[in-house]
Amino acid sequence: MARPKEVADADILAAARSRFLSCGTAIPISAIAAGLGISHATIFNRFGSKEELMIAALGPPSKLSCVALLEAGPDERPVREQLHELAIAVARDFTDLAEGLTLLRGAGVPPERIFGKCDGSPPGDAYNAMAGWFDRARDRGLIGPCDTPTLSTAILGALRNRSFAPQTPTATQGPSDDPYIANLIDLLWRGIAP
Repeated sequence: MARPKEVADADILAAARSRFLSCGTAIPISAIAAGLGISHATIFNRFGSKEELMIAALGPPSKLSCVALLEAGPDERPVREQLHELAIAVARDFTDLAEGLTLLRGAGVPPERIFGKCDGSPPGDAYNAMAGWFDRARDRGLIGPCDTPTLSTAILGALRNRSFAPQTPTATQGPSDDPYIANLIDLLWRGIAP
């Protein structure tokens, strides 16, 4: 008898997220499993239920990927260029978060189930990392004197609201080609340029 194919949980979650986003949450677990070459029982054994799989695949991550980028900087490149790159990364994380949360809420998963397994607050971690980035930039003279908590809140709030409000005129574009991000950074840069 052949040994069953080993598939990592991360691979199952990536496939499930992709299928939920493209087909909706009504897609059967067997369709996700078939695409991975495993049985639906394997998925249920690892995640317990379809709702648990949905929460794991679509719910908030334990840490937004932009946090590592924020914690590593600023570097030696022009600050305005770095800010644009950071805004794209944050917008991408918030867009991913908004897509997943929208599907979960549409499937009737209550917020306490969605957020019950979160350690800490991913947006709060992003705020702390961004405020730290601006503090380091200010201390090195890369930006002018400013209130870094307010600046961090303004940028994160603008990007979060943009991600959770897809009906806005340019929201059909991805974060990397969204003129909103360029305009936001241009506007803020005028107030913090050294």
